[in-house]
Amino acid sequence: MSYLLKFNSSDTVYYQDRYPYGKKGIYYFLLEKNEKKMLDSLICDFKFP
Repeated sequence: MSYLLKFNSSDTVYYQDRYPYGKKGIYYFLLEKNEKKMLDSLICDFKFP
């Protein structure tokens, strides 16, 4: 599986399906306020090299 997630500064998350076989597409969804806070805290805890 190959996909890309993109977050903007408001409440929208974009999801791009990049799987080489089958359907490909770009989708988006809106986060509720509590989901945005939870996702923000999760991403801030990642340790990138």
